[in-house]
Amino acid sequence: MWHESRGSQGTRTRETRRMSATAMLARTDAPAIERVNVLGVGVSAIDIPLAVATIEGWIAAREPHFVCVSGVHGIMESQRDRTLRDIHNRAGLVTPDGMPLVGFSRLAGYAPVTQVYGRALMEAVCRDAVL
Repeated sequence: MWHESRGSQGTRTRETRRMSATAMLARTDAPAIERVNVLGVGVSAIDIPLAVATIEGWIAAREPHFVCVSGVHGIMESQRDRTLRDIHNRAGLVTPDGMPLVGFSRLAGYAPVTQVYGRALMEAVCRDAVL
């Protein structure tokens, strides 16, 4: 994250400010993407185009967020590990990386949800960045 300011001579300077992982995890202003509560973990009700658009929006606004790509294993591990559950719930997105989470989301009324697994998401974000 960078900040632009005016120097003593009225010239613009850029100061680089990095947000620590702890500070990112402390943020509670995650975007308004709807989430499906799966055993206490909020799984984002998204598909790949919505995930990419959300990430691109963060980049354009210079907002620091992180994405958890999670399947059933991540949800189950979050039952045993409160810190992991908190990390998931503070993420900007928790992608449904597996058909069980997609199916559960659809049963909960989120019909447009599709599987968003890590490799496909990364390829789509990188492809859009090049174009």
